Amino acid sequence: MKEILKEYLKCINILRNNYIRFIKYQLTTKILISIILLPVFYWIVNFLMQSKGYGYLTNGLIKNFLFSYQGIFIILFAVAFGLVIILIEYGGLILISYQSISEKKETSYLNVLKYSISKIKYLIGIDGFLLTFYLLLMVPLLNQFFDISIFNSIKIPGFIMDDINSKLINQIYLGLVLIIFLILSIRWIFVMHIIVLENESIKHPLKKSGKLLKNNFKEFIKFLFFITIFNIVISLIIVLLVFFISFIILQLIPTEYMDMASAIVTSVISMFFTIIAFIYSPLNVILLTKFYLNINNNSININLTNKCKISIIDKIFKRKKLLILIFTIVIVAFSFISYEMIDNVKYNVKITAHRGSTFEAPENTISAIKKAIENGADFVEFDVRETKDHKVILLHDGTFKRTTGLDKAPYELTLKEIQKLDAGSFFSREYAGEKIPTLEEVIDYAKGKIKLNIEIKTDPNSVNLVKEVAKIIEDKKMINSCVVTSLDYDALLEIKEINPKIKTGYIIFVAIGDLSKLNVDFYSIEESYVTDTIVENAHKSGRGVYIWTINSEESMNNAIKLGVDNIITDNVKELKSILKLNKSLIKSSSGK
Repeated sequence: MKEILKEYLKCINILRNNYIRFIKYQLTTKILISIILLPVFYWIVNFLMQSKGYGYLTNGLIKNFLFSYQGIFIILFAVAFGLVIILIEYGGLILISYQSISEKKETSYLNVLKYSISKIKYLIGIDGFLLTFYLLLMVPLLNQFFDISIFNSIKIPGFIMDDINSKLINQIYLGLVLIIFLILSIRWIFVMHIIVLENESIKHPLKKSGKLLKNNFKEFIKFLFFITIFNIVISLIIVLLVFFISFIILQLIPTEYMDMASAIVTSVISMFFTIIAFIYSPLNVILLTKFYLNINNNSININLTNKCKISIIDKIFKRKKLLILIFTIVIVAFSFISYEMIDNVKYNVKITAHRGSTFEAPENTISAIKKAIENGADFVEFDVRETKDHKVILLHDGTFKRTTGLDKAPYELTLKEIQKLDAGSFFSREYAGEKIPTLEEVIDYAKGKIKLNIEIKTDPNSVNLVKEVAKIIEDKKMINSCVVTSLDYDALLEIKEINPKIKTGYIIFVAIGDLSKLNVDFYSIEESYVTDTIVENAHKSGRGVYIWTINSEESMNNAIKLGVDNIITDNVKELKSILKLNKSLIKSSSGK
């Protein structure tokens, strides 16, 4: 442990002597990526979409598009683009780490970029496929150690994680995949170092990384364990210190200035952690690079031209007063934006109980809807399907197996047969005997108590489902008390044809392009894809934004800040209390 601690402190010292180089490079690359590379990438994607006749891509359309020539080109182009970004950001940091450790003079960042991008030649050809697959697979792991601009928001969508967590077998499969991923990640941890620092052919990096690790496995595991511990301890100390100081400052601020003070403190904290990230990322790369150099027997000697011209960024960093001025301007700007966001946040956002209050009662039942009403939800969302005798019932899955034990689809049974099923025992004995309700029964129970979000689940056998749903809504005079949603865009168009007054929402789990071309009243979007831009553009075009399925406190607060119109959740009580707390804080701080 002492030796590892010594190495850790040496690396901190290396970073201390060269941190300006790392910060300048990260700033340069992020500006290059965000201002030039990403806009060009999006322009090419949109151009190819439009050349195929697509103004937008959602859900099923994506599959159709990706199998076209334009779609295949976009996939290949996106992979190549992603690899270039990895080489620029991660490869560049490896090269600068090597130069810092070797005490070499600073190289121009243009040379670093050229050198890093030149390594893409090792990824061309059939032999490079495995390495390419590995690098793309490594993205989530790399993101744990430093920020890669275009990948930092990549995550498994919430609805997929919900499905995985709902079944033990899925959790086991995920666990096995993660174990395989972990083994490969550790075995091939030095691949990028070999590509960047050595002029090896494509056939060697994977084998060499595996061999290096095999020969130094115990040392590496010990190194990884203690470095992780050191990083966690330092991170905890920094976080606790920052929040303690922030808490003390906010306690000294008069209530009437709390909004502005909170905005300023939030901005300062955000900027502070951004700076920390700019330092923390290189530290991890230096640590890994130094370990690699220590165990690698081959001599490495990369000689790039020393920097001979002073860049604009160099000039800015040399002028401390200018740096302080820029930092102050950024803080003020961020504070103003944060204050405006706090002031404009929609705390009157509507709450939708997902399939009823499913934390307290079996989904898609009268009992779940009753709980949603008791908990104060504004809407209740449920799924409808068509029976053999063309009645409309509540059911999410394609069969009754999960909720009743019967492995048959709705179109195989009549309503009379379905009403004999027990839809409550799977949840708890308390609800044994709970029936699967019809849409009419739900409306009769809920009318005047809660609004309805009716999700139409279509399949090849649901011939009359859309017409029946529209007819029931009209007959029960529920046009102003419900909305109709679906993953099937054609079903929503059919609803609009039958009665344009019925509000419709398109359920989207992937969205690319101009959504304003959709003929709907609102978008119901999976949380991973909801952004400020989507919400802003939707509101400009007179559309609402519903977000699903939000269950954690963090996700709830993020959704509120985004300014969405409706939050779909399984946990109505918690969301209700968060909204109530935020409203009271705003009320007290404004002195009303």
